[in-house]
Amino acid sequence: MSRNPETEAYVAEIYGKLLGRKPDPDGLAHYARLLDDGKMTRPEFVRDLKNSTEYWLRRFPGDVPRRSLENTSLNDREIRERRTVLESRPVTFNIDLIGICNMKPPCRMCLNWEDGKNPHYHKGLRVEDIRRFGEHLQLAQDVINCGIGEPFLNRDLIPILGLFLDWGKRFGFNSNGLALDRAMTDRLVPFFEILTIVFSLDAATAETYARIRGPHFERVVENISYYLRRRREAAPEGWASKAGIVFMPMRGNRREAADFVRLGARLGVDIVEFRALNRIETDWVVDRDGSVFDYRQEILSPAELEEVRQEAAAVAAAEGVRLDCQYQASPESTFYFFLPPEFRDAGVRCVLPWRFLLPYQDGTTVPCCFIKDDLGDWRKTGLEPLWNGPYMQNLRAQMSTGDLPYTCRRFPSCPVVQAAFSEEKDRKPPVADLPPALRLAVPRKGFLLNRLARPLRKRLNKELEHSLGEIFARQERINRSLTEEIERLRAEVEKSRKGGGEAG
Repeated sequence: MSRNPETEAYVAEIYGKLLGRKPDPDGLAHYARLLDDGKMTRPEFVRDLKNSTEYWLRRFPGDVPRRSLENTSLNDREIRERRTVLESRPVTFNIDLIGICNMKPPCRMCLNWEDGKNPHYHKGLRVEDIRRFGEHLQLAQDVINCGIGEPFLNRDLIPILGLFLDWGKRFGFNSNGLALDRAMTDRLVPFFEILTIVFSLDAATAETYARIRGPHFERVVENISYYLRRRREAAPEGWASKAGIVFMPMRGNRREAADFVRLGARLGVDIVEFRALNRIETDWVVDRDGSVFDYRQEILSPAELEEVRQEAAAVAAAEGVRLDCQYQASPESTFYFFLPPEFRDAGVRCVLPWRFLLPYQDGTTVPCCFIKDDLGDWRKTGLEPLWNGPYMQNLRAQMSTGDLPYTCRRFPSCPVVQAAFSEEKDRKPPVADLPPALRLAVPRKGFLLNRLARPLRKRLNKELEHSLGEIFARQERINRSLTEEIERLRAEVEKSRKGGGEAG
C-alpha cells in the first residue's frame, strides 16, 4: 500500500482518465511507490501509462496501431532469441524528412554542408512518400526523422503529422527552432500527444551560441519558450509527448553545461539531452567572423565528457530536470536508444541491428545512425531485401555473440563502440587471432589507413560481410527445415499413437 493516500488518489484518477477503470492493486502500489520515492515525476507517470498497450489500443483502435503493437511484441521475442532473419519489421522507422536547412551560414560543427552542398539534398517528403514505405513504416511503433535538414521547412509537415496521428505513430525530430514561429506552434497543438521535438542549442548564452551556431539565440529561445507554454496550456502534466533541448559538449561550451541545464529548467523542458561530437579523421576548420572553429580540437576526451556529465547530472537533480546523456554506454548504464533496460540481460550490446533502418531519399540505406555502409538502393530493391539481407543478417549474428561486431568497430563515433574500446584499452586487441581478411576491419591503435587503402578496405569488408551473411542465412534456413521436420515427425508419431490406441 502507498504511504501517501493523496498519491494513491492521484494514481487512481489518472487510471480512470486514461484507461477508464480503477487501477489493479499491484499497479496502484507500483506507481504510488515510485512517485512517493521521487523515482518518477507525475508527468513521467502519465506518459508511462499512456505508452501502455491498453491505453494505445483504447486511444487508437484502428488496424494499423494494433498490428504495430503485435510487431513490437514479435520483435522483442526475436531480439531475445537473437534471430538473424526477422519476421518483424523495424520497431523504430527512420525517415529523411527534408534535405534543406535554414541556418545560413551553416553551424560551424555541421559536417553536412561542404562547399554549400548537402549530399542528401531534397525538398522534403510528401504524404504520398510516407505511404510508399508500406509495412516497414506502418508496423513501426515510433517514427524518427534522421535527415540533416530542418523539419519545419517541410511543406507537408502538418499533413504528415495528421497521417501519423491516424496511424497512432509517435513521431520525433530535432529542430534548430528558427522557423518555429507562433503560427506554426498553434498549428501543432492537435499533435502534441504524438510529437516529440528536441531543440538543438548547444549554448546557454548568446555569445557562445553565436560562436557555434549564429546570431539567433534570443529569437530561438523565445520560439521554444512559446512552444513549451502552449504545450503546458493544451496538455498539462505529461499529457503531451516530450520536448527537450540538446547540448553537445565541446571545448568552446563545456563551461556552460550547468547553466544549460538551468536554462532547460527555466524553459520547462521535459529532458535535457547531451550528445558528443563525432570522431572524425579529416580536418574540419571554419574561420568566420574572426573566430576559428577546429572540429577535431573541439572534441573532448572520454574523461572530460564524463566530467561534464557528472556536473550536469548534479545540477539536473537539484533542478528537477531529466538528463539524458546519449554518449553514456557501460554495462551498468547505457542510453536506452542503444540498449533499453528490458534487454540488459539479453546478451547483446546494442539492439539497433534488430530495430533500426534508415532509407535516405537518394536511395542510400544505412543500418545505423553511425555505420555509414550503404546496404543498397531501397528505391530499386524495396526495403525487405535490405532489412533481411546478408549484411543485416551478418550484423545481427555478430552482435548475438555478446561481443562488439567488427563492423561496428570501424565507426568509433558510436558511444557503444567507445565504451568497448575503453574496456579493452588495457589488453591487446585480438587482431592477430583474426583471419587476414578480417584484420582490415578492426582499427588498431596508431594505425591510419591512407586514402588509397580506404576504397580497398571498404570493398573487402563489404564482400566479406555479404559472404558471411549468406552463410548465416543458409544456416538459418537449415535450422528452420530441421525444426519443421522434427515437428512433422512428432505429429506423425502422435497420430500413429492415437490410431493404435483406437484400434486396440
